[in-house]
Amino acid sequence: MEQGKNKHGGARPGAGRKPLDLGEKQVNDLVKAFKKAGKDNKSSAGQELARIAFSGENDRVKLKALDIYYRAVAVRKSHSTIDDKRSGPSIGLPPMKERPAKLEDEQGAQLH
Repeated sequence: MEQGKNKHGGARPGAGRKPLDLGEKQVNDLVKAFKKAGKDNKSSAGQELARIAFSGENDRVKLKALDIYYRAVAVRKSHSTIDDKRSGPSIGLPPMKERPAKLEDEQGAQLH
């Protein structure tokens, strides 16, 4: 038996983890770096941001730290509305017409 050959036929098409976008990869690397630095300094990014925001240093730095906090934490309102119209069809249909009266010929047979 050859080494490295698998008799199971390999992975299914489309199986496995999807590749990350460049932005997602950078964010994940940044989060890992912040967690590592937090462990090394026995602190966290949130604690350091709070320290900067509430320390008596430069007012511009304090405002920027508070801005970063509110951008991350504040809930953004959605301006979209959802209309729930379940009484009618979900697609636009023409109005229904009543069926015309059945027509009969002279001998009484129905015409279609």
